[in-house]
Amino acid sequence: MRIVHTNVQCLAGSGVFDPVRRNLRSYAPMLLMGAGSLLFLLGLSMFGFIAAYALFLTASAIITFGEMIFFPTQQAIVANLAPEEMRGRYMPVAGLGFALPNILGPTLGGLLLDHGDPSNLWYIAGLVCLVGAVGFVSLKPYFPGKTVPDTLLPSPTD
Repeated sequence: MRIVHTNVQCLAGSGVFDPVRRNLRSYAPMLLMGAGSLLFLLGLSMFGFIAAYALFLTASAIITFGEMIFFPTQQAIVANLAPEEMRGRYMPVAGLGFALPNILGPTLGGLLLDHGDPSNLWYIAGLVCLVGAVGFVSLKPYFPGKTVPDTLLPSPTD
């Protein structure tokens, strides 16, 4: 499954979806974070009840679209919040928010798989994404305007 997800990510990184990414810059950042979380919710939850290979590909593609919306927006928000001379310190600390789940996830996931229905792992992941999406949308009033200034976005030729 990891190979399939990696292949979908390679397609996404090839520039095929650049027009989509460029069009996202006019949306509120927290709405984009919420949308990315909802795509994670859909893709991860699908793993709990699907069995056909084509649906696994579809779920991986949905997760990848969520990543394409979520992660650049998250990095842009951190870059905007950090004073310019402190960005080198802010970005790694923000990255810890994703490193810690990567450390704890296998242990907690293994416990869930050992002591319950394996599908529950994916439903719980979806529930966490739903909580995140609601949280991001509720933060929208505190982050008005565009996602990032034009100076931090890739140029149309990138």
